[in-house]
Formats: sequence, C-alpha cells, structure tokens
Amino acid sequence: MMNMLKEKVISFVIILTFLILNFAIVSAMSMGAPDVKCAKCHKSMAGVAKLKIKGLPSEFYVPGKSYEVEITLISNIKSTGFSQGGFAFYASAGELKVVDSKNTMLAIRGPYKYITHTSEGNGMRTWKLIWQAPKKPTEVTIQISSIASNGDASPSNDAMAVETITLKPKPTGKGMGYALIIIGIILLVFSIVYGRKR
Repeated sequence: MMNMLKEKVISFVIILTFLILNFAIVSAMSMGAPDVKCAKCHKSMAGVAKLKIKGLPSEFYVPGKSYEVEITLISNIKSTGFSQGGFAFYASAGELKVVDSKNTMLAIRGPYKYITHTSEGNGMRTWKLIWQAPKKPTEVTIQISSIASNGDASPSNDAMAVETITLKPKPTGKGMGYALIIIGIILLVFSIVYGRKR
C-alpha cells in the first residue's frame, strides 16, 4: 500500500513538473520576446519569413520627429494554433512608445529597452508602435526581429526574419549657409582691397 502511494506521489510530481515547465516555455514565447535577438531561443527554422516595414524613413530622420511604424511579418509558415508570431523592435537612440497596449508592450531587459508583443499580440503578424527620433542628431541603429510561429508552442520549426536599419539625421543645410557667408565675406574683403589698389 505504501509503495503504491509513493508511486502515485512520484507520478504526480513528475506530471506537475512537466506542466510547469511547459507553461513556462509557452509563456516565454507568447508573452513578449525575452530578448531582442530571437535566435537565442529559436534554433531550427523550417520556413521563410520577411518583414514589411512602413513608416520609417529610408535613410535620414528628422531629429525629434515621431514616426508611426507598422511591422508586418510575411511567411509561408501556417500556424496550427492561436500563436501566429512575435516581434521585438529596438532602437539605439530615441524613444519608443506603445500605440496598441492590447497587442504590444514596452520591455526592459538588461541593457535593452524595446517594444514587443503581448500574449494577445502573439495571435497576429502585424504590429504598430511609435519611434520618436532623438532630438540630438546622431546615427541610429534599429533592429527588428520577428518569428512566424507554427503554433506548436515549441522554439523549433518556425521562421525568423531580422532587419537592421541604420538612419542618419537629416542634413540641415546650415553648413552650406555658413560656407556661403564666409565666401561672401572673403569676396567683400577682396573687392575692398582690390578696389583700393586702383
């Protein structure tokens, strides 16, 4: 009788441990990216994925301007469950703002502050956010990582897309204005000096 009770307790503990570990794995994937780099957890990829990004400038940003960004993940991976995918959006400078708090959230993990999906946002492949460019002109690196999930709650047989974008502050033209002023002064001084010699 005691051995039978002992076996049931051990079986219960094993099953409970499995359920807790399984919940932790699923939660880590569906409740926001635990890191900016998806490849830290997702190892074997089975499909193809690419990102379509709207709202970011192509090369130059206006310092202090807010850009509403839309990220769409396109993939041949079809999900068999609720989970469609997830993303992480990181900018080396500027400020990130949540637009849709139901589907996206601000995450701070280690040195990174980034926007990622919520558990509800895990059921879609398009997300929105605002990136406000830094007021002080500086080069900015934006990294977007995304996973198209097959819905099996495991970190394999999904598809990953990563995009790194480098943006520079828009030239203001002030440098050219100063150059023209200096050239004008030089020409004025030259004409005064040259005019006196006549």
